[in-house]
Amino acid sequence: MSADRSQWKPLSDGMQRALEEYDSWSRLHLAASDQKNRIVAPLYHYTDGSGLKGIIENEVIWFTSYTHLNDPGEITYGMSIATELLREIGEGSDRRIKLFCDMVIDLFTHDNMRSAFGFFIASFSRDGDDLGQWRGYGDNGRGYSLGFAPHLFQPTEGLKDDPTENFVILPVAYGKQEGRALLMPAIEKALHVVGEIILREAETMQDSNVGMPFFDATAKALIASELVLCSMMIKHEAYRNEKEVRLALVGQHNNLQRHILTRVRGSEVIPFIKVRLPIRAEGSIAEIVLGPSAAPNAEDGARSLLPSQQVSVRRSIIPYRVN
Repeated sequence: MSADRSQWKPLSDGMQRALEEYDSWSRLHLAASDQKNRIVAPLYHYTDGSGLKGIIENEVIWFTSYTHLNDPGEITYGMSIATELLREIGEGSDRRIKLFCDMVIDLFTHDNMRSAFGFFIASFSRDGDDLGQWRGYGDNGRGYSLGFAPHLFQPTEGLKDDPTENFVILPVAYGKQEGRALLMPAIEKALHVVGEIILREAETMQDSNVGMPFFDATAKALIASELVLCSMMIKHEAYRNEKEVRLALVGQHNNLQRHILTRVRGSEVIPFIKVRLPIRAEGSIAEIVLGPSAAPNAEDGARSLLPSQQVSVRRSIIPYRVN
């Protein structure tokens, strides 16, 4: 089929309906996933004393550019699993399905995604007392694990004018097996839509300048609706202990640019976005967990940040001594 886009023709009515079918399915699928993954227990954010104070007093969470997170495989690990899956399917299918799979792979590259979108992430954990996270994110056990109430993590209805309000809640899947299971439904649906058109419009599909635009449009719909989000949800098996649920901001660069700030960590300049949440409202903070090596008077300091609220403050039960 021709790759000369200047010669491409408008899609047939049947192809347009097929794209609408995929879009409708994806909306229902994402809504069902939101319901299934609804947050019903507190989520925890590990931080040091300065971070605890800033979060509570300013009522903001910092969403960090994905390229500056601890995992060097952010997004790319999930993308590699999607690519592997599409390549396997393509190699076991007829030439037209393989062509579609190859087109998705060609479009779904890290360079393409990075040039089109900004990705900013805030990380939380279902576990408020995990030694690995105390060491990595909680000032080596001297910090705090701030437990946020579930109502702060409910999906929003519709798009807001302010792009910083359009964050999505993404429970993380770990390892290749879970990643493939997460990716498969959307890929299978897109392949079904493509396969149906190949059968129903065999004559129309003989014209490469109609067939290729349909493959291109379906590939882009699959990537934008599902593959990007899924790739943000998949991490290497080594991170499983973190039991992460993340909030993510995804948007075109021109929409996010005016909200991007920078901070310095050592010699690294880190882009981030501040997102406001009603953290000081009654009931928003479920509890504060003190690190296993927190100072003896750390409880008084934590309570002083919320003097008008009866917030549970407890110390980690993990035996850990900072050397």
